[in-house]
Amino acid sequence: MGAARSRFFCFPSVMVYDLLVVGAGPAGCAAAATAARRGLRVALVERHRIPRHKTCGGGVPATVQRYFDGLDIARLADVEVRQVRHTWRHSEGLTAPLGPQNEPPKLLCVRRDRFDAGLAEFAASCGANLMDGVTVREVEIADGRIEARGDMRAGSGEWRAAADFLIGADGATGPVARKVGLAIRRASAMAMEVEVPYDWSRCSGEVEASTIYLEYGTVRHGYAWAFPKSDHLNIGAGLFREAIGARGSDLSAMLSEAVADIGSALGVPTDTGDPCKHFHPVPLWNGRCRLHDRSGRVLLAGDAAALVNPLFGDGILNAVHAGVLAAEAVAAGRTLHYSNDVYAEIGRDLDAAGRIARLFYAVPELCFRIGVMRPTASLTAGKLLCGEMRYRDVSSRALRRIGAAMRTALTAPGSVRASSQR
Repeated sequence: MGAARSRFFCFPSVMVYDLLVVGAGPAGCAAAATAARRGLRVALVERHRIPRHKTCGGGVPATVQRYFDGLDIARLADVEVRQVRHTWRHSEGLTAPLGPQNEPPKLLCVRRDRFDAGLAEFAASCGANLMDGVTVREVEIADGRIEARGDMRAGSGEWRAAADFLIGADGATGPVARKVGLAIRRASAMAMEVEVPYDWSRCSGEVEASTIYLEYGTVRHGYAWAFPKSDHLNIGAGLFREAIGARGSDLSAMLSEAVADIGSALGVPTDTGDPCKHFHPVPLWNGRCRLHDRSGRVLLAGDAAALVNPLFGDGILNAVHAGVLAAEAVAAGRTLHYSNDVYAEIGRDLDAAGRIARLFYAVPELCFRIGVMRPTASLTAGKLLCGEMRYRDVSSRALRRIGAAMRTALTAPGSVRASSQR
């Protein structure tokens, strides 16, 4: 998909905007489109050429549509997901719908290169000046405005721009937060994934195109997955709580083994054709923190703001929502309220999800049996993923149920505590 792009390879002077948005992922594109529609002069800057690869499972809640009026999000999807298959160590399992069969799908599976390119093209159509192949290296606040400098692709020259405000949507390792002195609290999490070619017309067996697969038990403090795409499967594993004593190569080996195991269980070997394995950090939400600088001129959104759900590891809906909030804060002149707005609309729910996650990953088998295997659990998960239900509304009930089950297990005949009390 060919996104409209600016072609400025030699600047006679600094380009001046109302708003710079750094990073053309879902958060950045949502911010740029929203701000441009509010009448702001917007530059959307992306360091890679579009389309570009993005390491991601590619599960997108269909309710992302509400933030992109005028763009058919389903047109950018590869697969409409109708159900989920849960397994415990590839044996005990349950297949359940994510939503009523007579309603539109709750979840879409996308290829991030195509999906993000479509969002970037939409932002450009709304009036944002899209510049890809520009690497931002310096961000400074001087004389009441933002000054940014960087390099254009292939050594084409220096890039310089100025603006009243800047939204950093440049990912967990992007430079914006660091350059303006914002210390974002991120939980330690890692993931690995591989894209395995899959011909749906010839292959048969365990895999269905409308089903996502989640495997628990083979990854301590995490899970493994398989997400269907039009011509391949995204197979991966994530660690959503820090594994004590596991670092670097140990983590990589553990996740690599989990990826191979779920691929083997589905009859889709992950070691054929030497597919590339992507090992990357996951910026999980780790509690409330300030997401704008003290001047209110720089705001963070998406992975740069660590808005990834600590329970499921999803982040696209939150990223888009925060991008819109950031743009609206700039347009309304209330950027100093941005961090509070994000916490009220997103962070409080992520806090609740974190409370569930801490207990879930501490006793995963128990939670799998009393939670995941419940007949209505997947329907609830679908509503949570789409933002149709809030974690804060279910967390107390879920924690009470898990606590009661733990107490029952500890006092049952044969348990360590029951034996010691006899």
